[in-house]
Formats: sequence, structure tokens, C-alpha cells
Amino acid sequence: MKKISLFSMFLLFLVQVLITFCSDPKTTVDTIVANGSLSTSSKTTIGGWQISLKTGETITGNDDKDVVPLLEKIKVEPIGKIPSKEQIRKLAGEIGLLNVPIVNPKLKFEEGDISFWYEEKLSMDRLYLEFSARKIVLDIADRKNIKIIPAEQGELSALAGQVMVKSCAFKEYREKIRAERRRAKTEQTSNTSQKSRIVITINMDGYIVPVSSEDVNRAKNLMRNSPIKKGRLSSGNVKKLAKYYGLLEETATNPQLSFLGGDIAYWAKHGENMEKLNREFASRLAMLDAADRAGIVIADQGKLSWAAEQLIKNNIL
Repeated sequence: MKKISLFSMFLLFLVQVLITFCSDPKTTVDTIVANGSLSTSSKTTIGGWQISLKTGETITGNDDKDVVPLLEKIKVEPIGKIPSKEQIRKLAGEIGLLNVPIVNPKLKFEEGDISFWYEEKLSMDRLYLEFSARKIVLDIADRKNIKIIPAEQGELSALAGQVMVKSCAFKEYREKIRAERRRAKTEQTSNTSQKSRIVITINMDGYIVPVSSEDVNRAKNLMRNSPIKKGRLSSGNVKKLAKYYGLLEETATNPQLSFLGGDIAYWAKHGENMEKLNREFASRLAMLDAADRAGIVIADQGKLSWAAEQLIKNNIL
């Protein structure tokens, strides 16, 4: 009887340890070792992450210590306005990217980097995430005396991208931005519903997406003022046009449909001419706006292409 009682107590203790381990994001394997219940050489922090450098070294970070202190200062903008060069320069300064890193001095932001991000046409809150990820990598590299090789902004961008993918905090803050966008879109729809009329409804796998005159007129105005109406169908021109129509940006409801490198390459190879490409991109924008307003998720780029084609076939765009 005594043996059964001790065994039961041991099992109960193990269950309590596992519950604590899984529910407390600040609990580490080392903490449990210190309490004498587990023995392991791992020192992985729950809520932590690790990224790999080309040199074979790794940078290990923790959301509570490295990420949240920066991201909690983010100002989410409902409409996602595109900042000026001066605003981008100011943001880079506030985050600390204009300071010279101790271990990687060549990765200090220069005027060319400001110009690059201005051309990307990202909203201020999206830029805040991008810049914060870079600052986090540089700060940890300084603390651990890790050289980033090659010492180029492209390599820093790749490492920052790993942080944004692996950090739970980054995912949470990106979702906050999307939620605020959805809220703003809903509010905007409510305020403008009386001014807009439904031009066409698109059936997306049983879900109806009403495309309004406001969605269509916005796309038409962009087509009318397009900076590239003619010219060579190159990757550079396709990317510029995708930026112009906002297709590189994540929308509130369909962030998975933001254009990637493969999409740019596809249109550079298969597009007919710049005039038709303007129409293709404008129709996609109108559909994404309409889906945002209706809160309808579009499955993939293929479905988006089909829906956009309906606007073209019906002479709406």
C-alpha cells in the first residue's frame, strides 16, 4: 500500500511539472532542473527562438526579454498610411538603427537604406516590425560578440525575417495590426455603405463577395494615374506596379495573398503587356478591398485570379 501511494504521488508531481512547463511562458528547462525534478542538458527557453547564421553560429533570443520591450511601443494605424522619407528616418532613429552597432558597425542604417524602405511603400506599423526585428538581431549580436557575415543589409534582412517567423510575439503583434485593419475596414464600410452601390457580386466557394462602386472607382483611379502604362514587361517594372497597387502589402482579411518574389517572376514571364497588367492588378486590388469589407477569406492566388477575371469579363474594370 505504501509503494502505491508513493508512486501516485510521483505521478501527480510529474503532471504538475508538465502543466507548469507548458502554461508559464517564462519557465525554462533550467528552472525545472533547479527544482530537482528533471535532468537535461537543454537550455531552451519556452517562448524563445533561435536563428542560424551563414557562419554556422546561432543567435538565441527570448520574446519577453528581447522582443516585447520594443514591440509594445508600436502604434497600430487603422488605415496603414505610407510614411514619408523623413518619417522613416525618424522611425529608424527612434528604434536605434542609425546608431553604430559595436560588433557590426557596417550594418548601421545609411541614407540609401532609408530610400530603399521608402520605395517599399510599407505602412508605418509594418515598418516598425521590420526595423524592430533588425534592431533585435544587432543588439543580441552585440551582447554575444557575434559577427554577421557578410556584413550586408540583405543578410541582416534575412536574419530579421527568421526572427519574425520564429518569434511568437511578432506573430501576435502582426495579428493585432490585422485586427485593427479589419476593425477600421468594418467601420469604414458602415460609414460609406449609403454612398456606395453594389456593382457585382462574386461567388467565392459559396461565400458572396459584394464589389462596391467605391472598390471599383479606387481601382479605376489608380489605373488612370498609373506610373507605368507602357514599357518592357520586366521583373523591375512588375514589382513597381505591384507596389503601386498595394499588392505587396498584407490585407486585413487575406494577408496570405500579398505578392511574393514568385508572383513577380510569374507576371514578368506570362504577362502580355503593361497596359493589360495594370488592368489585372487593379482588378485584384478591387477584389481584395471587397473581400476585406465582407470579411471573406480567398483561398489562394488562383481563386483571386478567377475573381479578378470576372470584373474584367463584365467590363467593370
